[in-house]
Amino acid sequence: MAITLPNSTPANYSDPAITRYGLISGLNIVNVHASNTFYDTFGWMPYTSLSELLGDDEESTNKEFRWYQSHGRPMGFVTSSGVVTVANGAPATITVGADSYSQAGTKSLPALGFIFYNARTGVNSRVSAVPNKATPNAHTFVLTPLKTTENASTLAGDELLGRGFLYLGEQSDTTDTVIRNIDRYSNYVTEIRADDTITDLADAEKIEFQINGNYSFTYKQMRDTNLRLMREKDFLIFEGTQANNLPYAEEGSNGVIKQVQANGINMDYATWNLATFATIDRALNSVGAPKEYDILSDSSAMIEMQNSIFTEINNGGIVYAAPAGSRGGINLERDFQSLKIYSRKYNFTNYGLFDEQTVYGSKGLGLRNRFSLFMPTGKTSSARENGSTVTMPRFSVMYQRPFGMANSNKWHVGESGLFASQGGTSGKADRKIHTIGYFGARVIGAQQYMIAKGN
Repeated sequence: MAITLPNSTPANYSDPAITRYGLISGLNIVNVHASNTFYDTFGWMPYTSLSELLGDDEESTNKEFRWYQSHGRPMGFVTSSGVVTVANGAPATITVGADSYSQAGTKSLPALGFIFYNARTGVNSRVSAVPNKATPNAHTFVLTPLKTTENASTLAGDELLGRGFLYLGEQSDTTDTVIRNIDRYSNYVTEIRADDTITDLADAEKIEFQINGNYSFTYKQMRDTNLRLMREKDFLIFEGTQANNLPYAEEGSNGVIKQVQANGINMDYATWNLATFATIDRALNSVGAPKEYDILSDSSAMIEMQNSIFTEINNGGIVYAAPAGSRGGINLERDFQSLKIYSRKYNFTNYGLFDEQTVYGSKGLGLRNRFSLFMPTGKTSSARENGSTVTMPRFSVMYQRPFGMANSNKWHVGESGLFASQGGTSGKADRKIHTIGYFGARVIGAQQYMIAKGN
């Protein structure tokens, strides 16, 4: 029979001195100090949550929500589909252009007695015969100039701007009713959910740092989940899409970007400079846009804008920041928080959500590289069912609360398992924490939003 004894030699050894190297390498008895503070390295700015704090949110009574907007301006116009050449003072038969119809090509603006102004020639003409609207998308009407010395001829694409029923003469008869079209938009609130399972022994282990004053891993996990849900909610509100190919009945939800891509202004640019701001201003004016915008940009687009402003507007000069009680030295700053140009103000935000390097640590060269979303600020007028006029936020976070959701919260949190805080719901020794919310984005006046993408 063989006996193996514990190794007890050498029981000690000799060093010329007690050193840090000897303690750490040889004895392994040094007690490392652990800080009781946890540092979250990667922060971010939740634009969605900030908007909700400002009151730009609304509860939806149903999963699908709708809103209605006026289509176009109070003063309409049509285009001429082709070249029409007539003599001075003579009537001209015009075919309404392809972009000037509604209701599947059955409706157009021209009516007997209506005055049109040719934006290219400056000639005012009257619709002098009842328009022929028998053929969808091929309506014709006769224009006769108001003066015999002027000409009602058109070129293809000429814009004929509506001036209304003018110069009707004595004992005028009734005119056709001009009905302004209404656009109906719809979107959905959709589920966003996270579940955390903490086993009994995992929760019994004490971690070395505090989370909200507690050393339990449950609090660490819940904090991480809450931060992740806030980020996921921002992605849903801005990047969400409607779906029709899921294995269950769920419509998804179109985010702000999808709604702007479908109904707003979409611009590509090669180089950002003052000419870009001029192009943007003309485009925004064409849709009656407000005079202030928040620009949410990824880092690349933000750098381009800042460089352009610094180089072209400030002529490369240094902007000195006012010292805040500091002694000695000068704080130099060349970041611009906002720019007012052509009577319109732009507020700049480096929005981490669009910056893939910030969110994921990836190369960040995808579709959101050199990407900016122009969000109009403030409110827009709205009419209630009772006829009163109120102001509504142009951008709203819509939410739904099935079953009322306890304490009127937008997020519903429940627990299950043997160690659920409200009492055991099963025999399994764990604690499951379930968080769910229902959110969507409403964009009023998407025509006045804009996406700018560097190519």
